[in-house]
Amino acid sequence: MREQSFCERLLQEPPERLSFYMQYIDKQSMRDQIRGRLSQSTLGEFTKNICFIPTEQRLIQNMIQICFQDQEDTELIAITESVFQQLKQIIHNKGKHVEKENEKWLRDTQCLIDILCKREDKVFKSNSSFYQAYIYLNRDDMESMVKAEKMYEELYKDQKTASACVNQYVACIRICTCMQCSQAMKERYFTKAERVEEVLENQCTLDLEQMKIVYANRFYLYMRRGDTAETYRTYIMLPDELKYEYACAQYIVRMFAENGEPEKAQEYLEQLSKRYGETKELMELRAEVAGKVSNAATLKRPADLVNEENNIEILHNALLQIRKLQGASIAKVRLGNSVVGECMIEAHLLYMVLYAALALEQYGNLFKYNGHIAGEDTYNKWFQVLFNGRNKEIYDYYVMDQSQEGTTQGTLDNGYEGIGRLDNAVYHGDRMIGIVEGLILRSADRASIELHTRKIEGYNSRHVSTAFVLIYADNDNPLELWNKYVQLFKRNII
Repeated sequence: MREQSFCERLLQEPPERLSFYMQYIDKQSMRDQIRGRLSQSTLGEFTKNICFIPTEQRLIQNMIQICFQDQEDTELIAITESVFQQLKQIIHNKGKHVEKENEKWLRDTQCLIDILCKREDKVFKSNSSFYQAYIYLNRDDMESMVKAEKMYEELYKDQKTASACVNQYVACIRICTCMQCSQAMKERYFTKAERVEEVLENQCTLDLEQMKIVYANRFYLYMRRGDTAETYRTYIMLPDELKYEYACAQYIVRMFAENGEPEKAQEYLEQLSKRYGETKELMELRAEVAGKVSNAATLKRPADLVNEENNIEILHNALLQIRKLQGASIAKVRLGNSVVGECMIEAHLLYMVLYAALALEQYGNLFKYNGHIAGEDTYNKWFQVLFNGRNKEIYDYYVMDQSQEGTTQGTLDNGYEGIGRLDNAVYHGDRMIGIVEGLILRSADRASIELHTRKIEGYNSRHVSTAFVLIYADNDNPLELWNKYVQLFKRNII
């Protein structure tokens, strides 16, 4: 019942968030419902909450990963291609310099979509050796697999990309476990697989997805060769994060069953069932462990890496932070007769600052000591953490601490007023678009407040048009203090 209730709430989320969440849901029944919801979504539903090119690129990359997990879902593949074509046109409209910046991403993504749509001829016309080799790797004839192995070997020599080395390892294993392969050739490629494994271990930094592919293929290799000692060694080497990933766990269950440890095999099966539900693959695995079918009937070769980039896990983690902006209208705040936030970037910036400030307000009392709040630096830093945690990786808005610049004194030794210091600067990409100044306020004293706020323009050396003052009220009646502040200074600020 709890699972059903959770799934119902989850399905109310917009598609771009569902496409992320699906990567972190293992239960097959829930995955099927989410995939159905994604397949029924329109192009507009996927992109209406997305404002920036990097965000949509991450969305498309994630959708492609889902499509590769179920290549029969032609509806979702078609939607993914539509989202990609839309972004491709947006990038084109922004001019040649933007197209140049995104050239490799566009080419690689087009290859992935062509592979999904079974347009292999287009991939072979592209300049992407990685994806051309991928097509050869997934053909069943020996000549194609050997060609793929050679291409990945050359790619690794030229570019030193871990993904090429991983797929070379996969190709070696597929060759030396292929029924068409002669015994001499099997031994030659087995030796090569061992050599490539050493390169992976000593020269490559692998992310979790790449490690999963390597370990799954290592399990498969030594189980096919009947090498119990190396199979068990693979289990010992396996990182804890991968021990219940089905790609590796299926071999662990078989290992226990074949080594005369049926209780451990059953225990593992129960854990997998709790995680994934009773899927078709698990039912087949249960039948195999029970001795109802032969091992060869279900021991299938594991996967390979489909993406040339090695940052899939980073993309997934980035998408974790997707939040739906509640519309630019929320960021259009009317103050007197002025409307702030007509510009899209400023509107979103104001919304983000307001959100972080509201979150900061909830934590305000945590920093009180002896009835007084902490210093400005404490709250400024906490504001930076809250702002960046929500907005940096996905929306490319972030706050940087600028306190190292300028002088920290209000008055210099020569008697002249100091410029002060800028607390935080807000950036979008590499462009500074706003400044944020924190101010502890104990009373609505015009002189001290004006002294503080006048400095904002002084250290706004880049003439940024948008500035925010965060008021940290050290007062028993913050609302009364705020009302007095607004009466005194609203007209000066707006």
